Amino acid sequence: MFHGSSYDSSSVSEISFGTPTTRRVLNILFDSDVSLLNNVARDSDFIKNKVSIGSRILRPRKNVKHLPRRSGGASCFDEPSFQNSTNGVDFDVIEYMHDRKVNKKFIVFTSNERKQYYEFTINSKSTNYHCVQCFAQNKRTTIKRTIHDNGSHTFEFNTDEHVCNPIDYLPENQSSLIVKSPNFKFIKLEVRRKMRPYLVVFDAVNKDMCYRFRFDSSQKLYVCLECKNQGYTVSARFIQHNGETSIELGRIQHICEPQKYIPQKL
Repeated sequence: MFHGSSYDSSSVSEISFGTPTTRRVLNILFDSDVSLLNNVARDSDFIKNKVSIGSRILRPRKNVKHLPRRSGGASCFDEPSFQNSTNGVDFDVIEYMHDRKVNKKFIVFTSNERKQYYEFTINSKSTNYHCVQCFAQNKRTTIKRTIHDNGSHTFEFNTDEHVCNPIDYLPENQSSLIVKSPNFKFIKLEVRRKMRPYLVVFDAVNKDMCYRFRFDSSQKLYVCLECKNQGYTVSARFIQHNGETSIELGRIQHICEPQKYIPQKL
């Protein structure tokens, strides 16, 4: 193990010695001062890519602190700017109960009057939505969904004609999962010398309270920080709704309590 400061990887590379005596000597060198190993390395012809003795790889101690590397490219992005295939389609994302579990569905209204709609659910074999009633009649009427690297979703509404009849809309029975401006806020914060994207969604009742989300690049969505600390994933993503940037919440509800909105302590 290393003591003192971390070794210089440009000076110390691969040194492979097979005899037990040599390994004991090198262990003493490592335990005394890594700078001695640097001297040995500079005088040897065994400089390669990493330090190894036999099959054992020698690494610095975990408590050795290294300055974080600065990103060579953009480590953050601005609030997503995007556009669906058309702005003339009125839709909503609503939650509903299925087998005693909360789920969500995508509904597309037949007109801006919002009297009738077609019901879509996610296709388990793709990222697209399919019309539930058309599918029951062996007809695939789909809405293509594109997931972007910045966590936004766009929709292509160029669907085929439905073979099913639209459903009457009863707004009192629907709970929307779409959050409109100004009920959310996109923020960029510097964390470990890199700018990171965050999302604040204000509580529906008390605007002084909020839920804090951090962008998860592996899942391409925003995740609630407090729920994640409790082992729970509550997600949010950017969408375009009626020509405006909005937030679509995931079907999983918060188990955390909203936090006091203090911009300086996000």
